[in-house]
Amino acid sequence: MEPQDEAREPVIISGEEFTSRVAEEMKRSDRYEHPFTIVVFRPPAGALSEDELTTEGWFRSLAAGLVRGCDVVSVFEAQGIVAVLLPETGVAGGNALLDRLRGALGDSTHDWNYKLLEYPHNRDTISELTKRAA
Repeated sequence: MEPQDEAREPVIISGEEFTSRVAEEMKRSDRYEHPFTIVVFRPPAGALSEDELTTEGWFRSLAAGLVRGCDVVSVFEAQGIVAVLLPETGVAGGNALLDRLRGALGDSTHDWNYKLLEYPHNRDTISELTKRAA
């Protein structure tokens, strides 16, 4: 068995740190004219326990197989949402992540709420999301 490549593991951070990373990505996006995407999803009430919806719980194990090592994940426990920052990725890449997520969760995703936000098109919505997250 090969040792796990830690560089391929997703970065899972707090909401405050997520806000900071998004601000950095906005500057980079403006400078190099590359989009980035944020995928936000919320499980239906009662679908996950509080322990599962933590950075050490359910999503940590699921995220390792779904996102790239350069992606940034934050679990906003107070809001009950998970957000994934996909640097230098357009809407098509965000949709690919949603497809992988739906496949990993199977039929249980039909009541989940999803948002796909691309910068710079959804600049105001992303700003509002990061304000609530911090």
